[in-house]
Amino acid sequence: MVLNPAEHLAQARDSERFSSLTSLKLAITFYLATVDSLPTNPLGDDANCYVFTGAASGAKCGSRFIGSRTTTTINSRANNGTGWVPVDFISIPSGAPLSSVPVDPVQNDLYYYAYAGTNINKTFEINAKLESQKFTTQAATDGGNDPTIYETGTDLNL
Repeated sequence: MVLNPAEHLAQARDSERFSSLTSLKLAITFYLATVDSLPTNPLGDDANCYVFTGAASGAKCGSRFIGSRTTTTINSRANNGTGWVPVDFISIPSGAPLSSVPVDPVQNDLYYYAYAGTNINKTFEINAKLESQKFTTQAATDGGNDPTIYETGTDLNL
């Protein structure tokens, strides 16, 4: 058996992605259970999409969204609704489940997190591109509408 250090590093980053998106999904679900409303989109449409990447980039949510906001500053990790995920976790009466909003371990045009939510059905989706050979097959079988992106949340077709 040949060890591939690059693949092992990619697997470690993918494991971090799974962990971060699971924590974020649980936090948003908890928010919806206590506050019962997703934030409205400042761009005017209900199905909003937000992306964080550490580089000035062209990372976007996709053409199915009327509006998309890409942020690049580290302040985008704020948990008060001003971060890249526009959910005010500190408004939860029992306290914020996240001290900061997680970001992708690579943060570039190819590897970043994206959030979309709609207040009509109070559903959301969080996405990440996986990079390891071991885990990329999970993107194709996660139930979402993009076989190249790992999708989780309450509506994987946003």
